[in-house]
Amino acid sequence: MSTTANPPTGDGVSSRRPGKIPPKLPLSVISAAAAAPLTADPTKVFPNAIVDANVNLELAEWSEQAGDLIKKPISGVVIALHTREGQPPLDEERFNELIQSSNVPITAIIAPTHLADRGISKLPSYVTSSPSPFAFGVSFVPGGTTPDDIRLILSAGHVVDLDVPWNSQQSESDSEWNALEDFIGKAVNGGAEGSPKPTKAIVICEQMYPFQFKRPNVTVICVANLLPPPHSLHVPIVKLMKSPMYEKYQEHISSLSFVPNVYLKFLPPHWEDPTPPSPAPFATTSETTGSGVTSQDAQAKDEWKRRVRIYLGPALDAFGYSRIIFGTSPSPSSTSASNAHDWYTLAREVVAEVAVEQESVDAIFGKNAQSVYGR
Repeated sequence: MSTTANPPTGDGVSSRRPGKIPPKLPLSVISAAAAAPLTADPTKVFPNAIVDANVNLELAEWSEQAGDLIKKPISGVVIALHTREGQPPLDEERFNELIQSSNVPITAIIAPTHLADRGISKLPSYVTSSPSPFAFGVSFVPGGTTPDDIRLILSAGHVVDLDVPWNSQQSESDSEWNALEDFIGKAVNGGAEGSPKPTKAIVICEQMYPFQFKRPNVTVICVANLLPPPHSLHVPIVKLMKSPMYEKYQEHISSLSFVPNVYLKFLPPHWEDPTPPSPAPFATTSETTGSGVTSQDAQAKDEWKRRVRIYLGPALDAFGYSRIIFGTSPSPSSTSASNAHDWYTLAREVVAEVAVEQESVDAIFGKNAQSVYGR
């Protein structure tokens, strides 16, 4: 798997390369007409295959929402086992029911680390005995899971899904961004003296999960809740783009991209309001009118697309199309509601407006997730 930069050396703060100068936003970020999209109408651009890399526990609800996602060549889903408010806790009976009821291939399972003791040592057997590969969901909380814990998971050949629960757009200092970059840098490049070695992690996993274990050939961290990051829709977009917080976002997203094998998950953002609804693709005027989607909804969707573009632009400049992964469920720390079809449609149209090749659309909506989470 290729990356866009050579890996940094050393550890800690010194292991981070200096942040790149924030690139000027391409005109396509602001206006779809400024670049030549794949077609004259981005609403008609579709990926050739889809892997939804973030589906929460309610698969039946997802299937009902997904609609045209399932009608397309859906290659698989990555099921996130974190529970949300109002959902029953996960147990073996519910897990088995979830797996058996899936009407699409399960590419992988993301198990939250609270199901385990120190990351990988005591995951429930009903998770580890599943035929699907499993990744580990971790929340970035200072004083919680340590870089050494992450290294142990990575060294065993498992993907880490790292949720960033803080609001980067409300941070007036670089401290939280720097802490995140230090955490990821140490996890990928090495921690303090005496921290767990890869050989130890390999032995642990071979003994505990003989059918699940795969010898590592790459370490991957997928970061959630940064694309797009949380912010308030009440802030005018012009003011947002001139704010110091937005400048910090561009700078630190660029800096974070220097760490090898770090991916960004492109998920519904925590923007207080639910994702605006969209009519079904290729719907006629009468069908659109009868779908319940109002002109006010259409205006809200256009506003969302503009805001998503100003974050997607710097992310694409820094990470490229090969390190962004699409999913339809919000990150674990988000409390915002989102419909799978609505987010897929909005995200697909935004990507199509800034993409110049079908290959780029296919990568973000399927191929990247398959290469990272699949076997």
